[in-house]
Amino acid sequence: MIQAIGPIGGVEDPEYKRIIEELRKLGIRPTGKKFIDKARLTEAKSEQAEKMLESKIQKSNDDNTDKEREQLERVKVGAMQLAELNKILLNIN
Repeated sequence: MIQAIGPIGGVEDPEYKRIIEELRKLGIRPTGKKFIDKARLTEAKSEQAEKMLESKIQKSNDDNTDKEREQLERVKVGAMQLAELNKILLNIN
């Protein structure tokens, strides 16, 4: 008879089980209170998203720096070639 009621101590909550599993994967110890654990999980996921965004921004900045460096190298080479042509045209040694 008792088995039909459910587990002793309350009804199993699949959402809370998922929250606990995700907290454990992140290395966070559950408190045993759903609303607190849910808030902690939300905060942890938010921090993770911020870190990912920061790393993407940093990578993007690094890529832009490399592109700028390549562009400056091309300008430098072009300026040196123009200087050589001017020396030839003006007969400067």
